Amino acid sequence: MEKPGVFELVPHMTLGDVITRAGGLLPDAFDVVAHLIRLEDSDSTYVLERVSLDADGRPVPDVALRDLDRVIIYGRSELGTDRFVSIGGEVKNPGVFPLNAGMTAEDLLLAAGGFTENADPLTAQLVRRQSGLLLTDTVPVSQDIVFDPSIPFPFDSEFPRAAWEPGLELHAAARRLELRDGDRVFVRRLQGLRDEGDVILSGEVLYPGPYALERRDETASSLISRAGGLTSDAYVPGARLVRAGLPLGLDLEAALNSRGADLLLLPGDVLEVPQYDGTVRLIGAVGFESRTRWREGMTLGDYLDQAGGVVEEGDRNRAVVTYASQERQRSSKFLFFRSDPRVEPGSTISVPFKAQRVGGGLNVDQLLTRVLSLATILVSINAL
Repeated sequence: MEKPGVFELVPHMTLGDVITRAGGLLPDAFDVVAHLIRLEDSDSTYVLERVSLDADGRPVPDVALRDLDRVIIYGRSELGTDRFVSIGGEVKNPGVFPLNAGMTAEDLLLAAGGFTENADPLTAQLVRRQSGLLLTDTVPVSQDIVFDPSIPFPFDSEFPRAAWEPGLELHAAARRLELRDGDRVFVRRLQGLRDEGDVILSGEVLYPGPYALERRDETASSLISRAGGLTSDAYVPGARLVRAGLPLGLDLEAALNSRGADLLLLPGDVLEVPQYDGTVRLIGAVGFESRTRWREGMTLGDYLDQAGGVVEEGDRNRAVVTYASQERQRSSKFLFFRSDPRVEPGSTISVPFKAQRVGGGLNVDQLLTRVLSLATILVSINAL
């Protein structure tokens, strides 16, 4: 009704009277039936009475109203099921949209803001669900559709017309393809296109900062060349590349001298060339954590001695050297033989604490070492 609300009940007032006072039925009204809900005095329950409406929206027959009666006229749009379509892929505002009568695939594209610069503006895919299927049937069917080349395309306004090829006219035209409830449209990405993005170059280069990848085969060495090369303070062995928050192994010295494989860069990479650091840092289960000068020829054991040695709870056999490039190497021991990694400028030596003891006694590594030692002694005695 045009003016729904609460009305005063006057003598001899009928359902038709209250509909008239409420301004009559709206065009969207379901003008077939009205519901009259009234309170029964006998048991205080509500009863629904169905009242038919004629072509003019008048009750047939008209019904006299009582105090506290409620009249409900339903709207056709409320009774119908909402219909939606969706669009995804390379469009500016992908998502779900209400389906209006006469809406085409092109209309849906326009409602989604049009193409992104990565879109293939000529072809897309329409996925349509089928009704009345059994569980064993294939639910969706798909077909290729083609958009009109006159639709604006942000990357290159001439691309759609230049790329139009014979055969595309065999696809369904998006402008003439009327959508149905549940239809999904996917706009494809241009073939061979990779996301453009910046990489960050920092540290000892002449022009540090963000750089756009100019070609698909951009490497660490070519980027440094574009940045004007290295400064005199650059420590090339310590160069590090971070990708998605994780350091990658990088031998920049070999790459710059064309002696090793260069590393291809991807958007979001961070390449840092540090300044030479002539110190070594010692942390963990050592006598005292410290930083000392790096000296040619000194071993890992020599640096540990300078830090007061390894404390009783420390695990000397699992010492780790982290280089300036963020690569790591660990000490290892087999029986009586220990192998330590080399120590370079800018390295960090960390000694972990021993593993949890088994039953309050020896830890697992010590137990295995002593068992092997005892077995060696027994073999020697038997040989005598």
